[in-house]
Amino acid sequence: MTVLIRAIAIAFIAVAVFLVFMRDMADHEKDSLALRDKCETFSPPYDQVVGACSRLLSDDTIDGDKKLDFRLWRAHAYRNLGNTDLSLFDVNSVLEADPGYSQALILRGYLNVDAGQDDAAISDLSKALELDNGKTQTMRHRAEVYFLVGEKELSLKEYQRALERDPFNEKTASNVASVLIELGRVDEAIKFLKGLNEKWPSNPVFYYALGRIYSDHTNSAEEALFAFSKSASLDPKLSVTHFYPAVVYLRAGNIEEGQRLVEEYADKVYSREIQSEPFQYKLLRYLGMTKVRDNSAKFLYRVKAYAHSGNLDMAVSELYSLESQFGDPFRVEVISRISSGDDAVIESAETEIDKKNFINQFKTHFEYVKNMSQF
Repeated sequence: MTVLIRAIAIAFIAVAVFLVFMRDMADHEKDSLALRDKCETFSPPYDQVVGACSRLLSDDTIDGDKKLDFRLWRAHAYRNLGNTDLSLFDVNSVLEADPGYSQALILRGYLNVDAGQDDAAISDLSKALELDNGKTQTMRHRAEVYFLVGEKELSLKEYQRALERDPFNEKTASNVASVLIELGRVDEAIKFLKGLNEKWPSNPVFYYALGRIYSDHTNSAEEALFAFSKSASLDPKLSVTHFYPAVVYLRAGNIEEGQRLVEEYADKVYSREIQSEPFQYKLLRYLGMTKVRDNSAKFLYRVKAYAHSGNLDMAVSELYSLESQFGDPFRVEVISRISSGDDAVIESAETEIDKKNFINQFKTHFEYVKNMSQF
């Protein structure tokens, strides 16, 4: 009897140990899956991507081939953080372990572009394309690298080859149009985009692109407005219902209609912005204490339209008008907003900044935005 009880006890302990082991394995697997979700992404926050990938790389239970994938994901995140040295170190580590890893060659190609190593960049992409047996996605990467290093004719030919292989790839088609414009072949780009609109009549992007070409590269205001209206009928974004039509009217000299659309655009965009603002701003707005902030935001939305249409004097005139109403705080708020934006040029938000110096900086910002407006 004692032997039987002992055997039962041992069996019970073994089952308990097994269940604990299985629970720990399940928890580990769950943690691993959560980390993979954070690691295997091109989306920010990139420091979290690096952290998740690093934890996976330190996990001895993960096989080496899978760790190559995690190291490459980390390399992408390092590049997005601007740390090209660590990114290149990870990529080279991957390629040392697997010289035929085409995705690592593609990333190293872009890193070589960043470093000004044009020949090495093209070489990496060509090797990747050979390894991928002419895969169209890799062709598009090589086309982009050609473009980035200034080989625009080669870029166009590569995009066209990719489009021949995959004729219904809308992104590739859009890239062909973009490169044609960069090469100054406007008529050819217009004809090409009209063909795309016939091919994909329910796609608003190509009508938008056609509108941008007519607006930025021709004097055909009527054609531009028609293309934007077609795009807006399919996807009524404020950019195509208000912003770009305003640019067309301003360029055509119809200042009144242009300003009306610009004002509507600024009001609508800012109304959307304040819907998600923090509670403290809602409270300040209720107390009537956000006039400077509100006007500076709307002012910059207007400036973008004036920049696209080339009306610098209108932007500066409005700046002086609002500054006369709200004084230095308005100027400081404008600088602060520009400094924190994606198209930042002005870096100082100090109240002591000289007005003349600010106007010069503002004009620099304006020209920068104007240059960004090209198709």
